[in-house]
Amino acid sequence: MAEGGVFPSFTGASGIEATADPRQWRIIKGDPEVYGVWLMDRFYPVARKENLGLGFQEGLLGAGYAATWWDRSDWLAPLPQSLADFFRNKKDRSRFYVVTRNLSENEPGQAVPLFTLAKTDAGQVVVLELNPDFDDRQEIYLSLAWYGLVQANTPYTRHRFDAYGDFMRLGAFSQVDRHNTELTRKHLSQRINFEEEGCTHCLKCATFCSEMRVRLTSEGLKVLGPAENYCTVCRLCLEHCPHLEEVGKEDLPPDRKASPGAHFTGGEAIYLTQQAAQEAHACFQGLADSQGNGDNWRITSIYQGTSWDAAASEAEIRQYSLEDHRPDSCYKPLLITVYLSPPGGPAPPLLIFRLRSRVAVFLTTATGAIEAELLRRLDSLGVLYQGVVNREKFGSLGDMPLAPKLHRLNRLAQDANLAALVTSRQVDVVLTPFLEELPTPVSAYFLQTTGNLANLLAPQIFQAFTFSPEPLLNELRELCLEVFPRYPELLTAEAERARTYLADLPRYGAEIHARYRTWGMAPGHSACPTCAELQTLSVPLYMAMLLSLARRQVPQVTFTCETGCMSETLNKVKEVAQKVKGGRTGRRLGDRAAGLAQCPSAAGLFDQRPGGAGTPFH
Repeated sequence: MAEGGVFPSFTGASGIEATADPRQWRIIKGDPEVYGVWLMDRFYPVARKENLGLGFQEGLLGAGYAATWWDRSDWLAPLPQSLADFFRNKKDRSRFYVVTRNLSENEPGQAVPLFTLAKTDAGQVVVLELNPDFDDRQEIYLSLAWYGLVQANTPYTRHRFDAYGDFMRLGAFSQVDRHNTELTRKHLSQRINFEEEGCTHCLKCATFCSEMRVRLTSEGLKVLGPAENYCTVCRLCLEHCPHLEEVGKEDLPPDRKASPGAHFTGGEAIYLTQQAAQEAHACFQGLADSQGNGDNWRITSIYQGTSWDAAASEAEIRQYSLEDHRPDSCYKPLLITVYLSPPGGPAPPLLIFRLRSRVAVFLTTATGAIEAELLRRLDSLGVLYQGVVNREKFGSLGDMPLAPKLHRLNRLAQDANLAALVTSRQVDVVLTPFLEELPTPVSAYFLQTTGNLANLLAPQIFQAFTFSPEPLLNELRELCLEVFPRYPELLTAEAERARTYLADLPRYGAEIHARYRTWGMAPGHSACPTCAELQTLSVPLYMAMLLSLARRQVPQVTFTCETGCMSETLNKVKEVAQKVKGGRTGRRLGDRAAGLAQCPSAAGLFDQRPGGAGTPFH
């Protein structure tokens, strides 16, 4: 390995060129239409090539290579259950790739195959085979780590994965929603500026605009401001609040500008199993222990402890960080998590490569049961996590039942509260049993910094979540969806709140719109917030959800609506057609419907007494 070099130099593969091509893996080129790889004793064509960072290339392998792996099951056994089930049950939503890279920085075009991969359409990658021609295995594992660094720092979308539209599904990530506000960042020069000091939290802005975010607190709903990722600066909110103003983004101070990359949780996550995982761990551990790193990169050990699960208390977790120290590097560190079974255990090691994201679990409940479930499941995702005690509720750390165990595992934030950790950018994602327990400054910070609230998660029903193209956030969302039905107190809390709202609609009409509209009209929709049709259609949707919750039932309400506002589409992609004041024709209809003032329930025409016709949940 070249001392001080950024990449492995592939010196162990020098024998590849010494003879008349004795390699077991090699690239085959012919006519312009012929390009593929020779793996062991068979040729596999490459359907599509893509250049990545640091000289890596990916080649999409065809059905022939996929068939050789579908005939085998041994590679699925060591994987996490959910990932193995994906490959077993959703074969049509997976892809197989070969990764190549130049032999050295000084010989462009001399590429060699390094390893093959199986990918899901949700951003998980499994390493299948490693090039056996490398005598020095350290070089192949370092190449894998550098490839992981590139992919972890590359924003992931299913559109990039599904370039041919094979996975098109209505209401899902597909070519149908290429102009979806969730996936296409807007290039608007203006934004709506919200100042908390002048806000009275009357909720008028949130009542009339689905992109104005609120947070339920112990003092009621509090306005946080607009979600910049979705706001189209249609100015509807300005008509209802004198404290809001339209400003130029360049005129804002640095601390008021959104910087979505500040808490980016990474692109693809890579899984390595079996004997290769054991060899790779020995490689990384040796480099970390000997500090035998190059001048421009370094691997360091950052955590060593046991897993959370008491049934596997002897199972060890080790985490390493790969950092690129080049002066012009824009790569954030890669986290390498190693899961080791107890001595003599049957399970082989498992390695996960992903961006070094920091997750905080906010400890708020008296028993700590929900938080313990969240912590246990975090162990399998390959992230850095720590518990943060709600000091306003518990006072000292010792009053929280999970604090002693977290302290033993070195997973407890002892000297700082959650707001301080978040605002100092030491936390990228927050998990908590109840979002209303989060300090308001934490929610406001993430909204201001990232443009949405996707980095704040709690066990909830499906409709309550903000969707994100980032694989880790979607994995955490699935984690929360699995935890929610296991703890009845979570649904009970939502049921009691729904019953309170429905018992007095005239009083709580604004709160219903502010809190539940995004449940009926999910963030990242393709329509303008002032679209009259969508505003009107969303009302019965989230009212139906509210009725289900009041009965202590999980809502089974979904709705897909296609709209066609070209002005809005152009506005999202580039500031070509700034939306005119007043929005689409019929905006006033949506304005009136959103206020709920004309609804019979709000007007008191329904019987609100217990057992009355207006309260079917009694």
